Amino acid sequence: MIKTACRICDIDCGINFYVKDGKPVRVEGMKEHPINMGKLCPKGEAAIEYLFSPDRLKYPMKRVGEKGGGEWKRISWDEALDTIVNKLKETRESYGAKAVAVYQGQGVGHFENKFYMQRFCDACGFPNFHSVNSLCYSTGQMANVLTFGRLTHPHFEESKCIIVWGFEPLNSKPPAAGRNILNAKKGAKLIVIDPRFTLSARTADVYVRIRPGTDCALALGMLHVIINERLYDEEFVRKWTAGFDELEKHVQDYPPKKVEEITGVPAATIRNIAEIYAETKPASIGQGNALYLNTNGLQTSRAIFLLMAVTGNVDVPGGNVLASI
Repeated sequence: MIKTACRICDIDCGINFYVKDGKPVRVEGMKEHPINMGKLCPKGEAAIEYLFSPDRLKYPMKRVGEKGGGEWKRISWDEALDTIVNKLKETRESYGAKAVAVYQGQGVGHFENKFYMQRFCDACGFPNFHSVNSLCYSTGQMANVLTFGRLTHPHFEESKCIIVWGFEPLNSKPPAAGRNILNAKKGAKLIVIDPRFTLSARTADVYVRIRPGTDCALALGMLHVIINERLYDEEFVRKWTAGFDELEKHVQDYPPKKVEEITGVPAATIRNIAEIYAETKPASIGQGNALYLNTNGLQTSRAIFLLMAVTGNVDVPGGNVLASI
């Protein structure tokens, strides 16, 4: 048995990897690991299948036959590289470097590959480099750094109020997150904001069905209530924040009644969840990738981080704590 970390995504859950006669045969979560505490997501549990799947691509394949159809044929690495190089040269010479787009996915080994792919695009003059970051957590990371200067994470275990915003912790995120929320739920209030009625929504004290893509308006509506009703942490705001006066002016354009028209969430519900979050200490918010897949994803995430800032739920046990890096 070899103790290691899963690298199918960047969460790095601890795993016990069992090998027999030089071949991996079983994988299980590492109970003592602080991130997953023995649990694995479906991707981690399928690591052996991922490795030995008969459908896994192991060699270069080229489509032969009619354009847009035909069959896939195995070719040599030399032929594959020559085909790619010639096609890239032809495209750049005929249509310009902007005609080439490169997309980098996520998976085993892809983290290191990303930097080589970026260097490749720079060397060839291709400006259109895309990656899974466009669809994943990078938007939230940028919002984190812009707001706090570093990353933060929800500390569900000691929360008295938990907002699950745009994700389902029982099916995604770090495998231990759902369990931590359920354990905290024994003495904490749970608010779930999601267009879907999820498993977590079934156990929530308040379920908020929101119109997709309007989460930023909801966060601003909650800030309107918290600031105007003076539910914010005045000492924390005075000592640790900048720009509060500008924020106070900005949220006046988002009273609950107007936000109701944008989000479909009743004004009374907006006031209710804002008051619960502001008055129940400590409180944490976990947000998911669904919030970032909109044109206003960055500002949505920043507005949610501002909720944490004005209520003083930053870097305190049970709030959203600063990462060590």
